[in-house]
Amino acid sequence: MPEGSAIAIKLGEINYADNYTEAMQGLLRDFVTEKGLTPIYISITTPSSIVSKIFEAFDIKSEKIEFVDVVSSMMMSTSDEVSKNIIYVESPTMLEYVMLKTRYLIRKYTGKKIIVIIDSLNTLSIHNQYKTMIEFLHIFVNNLKSNGIYVVMLTMEGSEDKEKINDAINLVCEESITVREG
Repeated sequence: MPEGSAIAIKLGEINYADNYTEAMQGLLRDFVTEKGLTPIYISITTPSSIVSKIFEAFDIKSEKIEFVDVVSSMMMSTSDEVSKNIIYVESPTMLEYVMLKTRYLIRKYTGKKIIVIIDSLNTLSIHNQYKTMIEFLHIFVNNLKSNGIYVVMLTMEGSEDKEKINDAINLVCEESITVREG
């Protein structure tokens, strides 16, 4: 995967959790380590506190991952504990704030290679109108790519909005990979 490129990882809906875990282990443990990347994980589906625990269970050090958590505030599950690697955004509809918070983290790591992981397009499409989501992805992902940043977008295969998700992927990604058990 060349610098400044975007891929979509399509996770099979049967045994989704296993497919997610396999994809994240390969991405965070192998690819990120091999390339010496600083990961920024935009958590739209699952609160960052849960994602961190999942990563820790598989020996992926979550303290080295910067999180933009877009779902915890909405679910009223933000911790009173201050974490130096989590930035909260109030809602998945606040797309401009997602861009601003991500841009802040990119500036924080000036001079380092970065990968931005968006989890997931399916959840993003639930909370935003299709046109708004496409505009956001077009501006956001192309801006990241033009700055040499790797972008990975997660999606679940077989969702109701499959055609719209595929349109979004085709707009901004160079390729897609399917991860499914069996």
